[in-house]
Amino acid sequence: MKQIRISIRFRKEKFCLLSSMVISVIVRSIPEAIFPYPIGFDTPLYFVMGKRWVQQPLPFPLLIALIGTLYVMGVDLVLVMKFLPVLLYGLLGFASFIFARKYLIWDDFNSLLASLSLSLSIAMLRMSWDMHKLTLGIALMLLSLSFWKCMKDVKGKILFSILSLLTMISHEIIVVTYVIILAFFALRKSEGRILTLVILSAGILCFFGAWYSSRLENVFGWVSTIFMSAPFSGFTHELYASGFLIMKLYLLTLPISIIGLFRDDVTTIWTAFYLLGSLSTMLFPSFLLGGVLPWRYILLLTVPLSIYAAKGSSILSEKIKFGRKSLWALILILLVNFPSYPFLTALGVLETYKHEGIMPEHMAQTSIPLYDIEPTINLLSKVEGGALIVYGNFIGWAKYYTDAEVIGFGGTYGVAPSLKQALNLIENKTRVYLLFWNDAVAEELGFRILAIEGNLRLYEYVGDERDE
Repeated sequence: MKQIRISIRFRKEKFCLLSSMVISVIVRSIPEAIFPYPIGFDTPLYFVMGKRWVQQPLPFPLLIALIGTLYVMGVDLVLVMKFLPVLLYGLLGFASFIFARKYLIWDDFNSLLASLSLSLSIAMLRMSWDMHKLTLGIALMLLSLSFWKCMKDVKGKILFSILSLLTMISHEIIVVTYVIILAFFALRKSEGRILTLVILSAGILCFFGAWYSSRLENVFGWVSTIFMSAPFSGFTHELYASGFLIMKLYLLTLPISIIGLFRDDVTTIWTAFYLLGSLSTMLFPSFLLGGVLPWRYILLLTVPLSIYAAKGSSILSEKIKFGRKSLWALILILLVNFPSYPFLTALGVLETYKHEGIMPEHMAQTSIPLYDIEPTINLLSKVEGGALIVYGNFIGWAKYYTDAEVIGFGGTYGVAPSLKQALNLIENKTRVYLLFWNDAVAEELGFRILAIEGNLRLYEYVGDERDE
């Protein structure tokens, strides 16, 4: 009988662990299945970073080194970024389960709840949309901390060390978060202190030596700007910009997260650090913690809040006197994450959750309209060196599919406000191309049509307006 119980327990653990990965993969696959190209506004920039990685093949950021290696091997990065974010999300589901199971010492089902709570979070889905380095960093940090309590043998110490080093080359914000946690461990906990101090030192060296070796002024430059404005002078504006976004994203999750609050060093540090970054501009309008915009910290709050929500759902399910308590806990997690479902399925995020420049209407989209992607790729194949001017949102596609000097105007990534100003930036080029859609504006500046595809045109410059 004892062997049977052990076998059942082992099978349950394997089932919950596998479910955490499979569900996360399925969830993240939904928008990818709807949209035929990689989703995410910044995702085309990953094509470019991977393509250029070989020019400076460093191991950090870790994700760029990975996709850069794949590009060197001849793999199309458009294909890579269609499937890699889905796999990263599966890793995140696995990591959150392992963190709850090994670090928090939760049972299998509650660990699965923690994984589901994070994977279904609209804030986590938003990060996975185009913040792929950060998604990997969160997953690696969760895995690293999971093995902090498993350092009783050599295998545990090796796993902790490797995962910690990978965490430290994943993303800048994650490095800082992890260093703060390790510093706390080194000061407050005796177990594994020497190894923790070694890895903490490596993290600090990595941060200053690798991430910011050539731009150390960025590390503390933000400190001098904190007191450039009076305290609370922009409180009303920042309350709308940051406080209102917090309420939007966590409107349903927050009550159940408060119910599930529990004492733990790691989740407390996460909450305090990310909450300070989220509310910093309310204190001083010029206060950007680490030089990072508050909305990024607001999104990161989903990590501790999702864990608290899983605990809260378990507590509330115990109050229900009928039915299976595990089923009620699962239903609660599904209900509080209701806004994620239209966000995933291209039905459009509820009006309450839209936020200009931060929350897209839904996940099944990228930086340019779907109907322009294939024409863009086809027209870019006709560019033969020289310089290429594109609207700002096309810049990632243009830099990946051509070797021309690409200059963007307008949009999110444009370096020039207008097409004419972008043209004036180009000197001594034998060929200047323009990917655009307005014949009248292009012809007025001296461009003639080379090719037409869909709504787009590829122009070549033949006039001399640049010299006027």
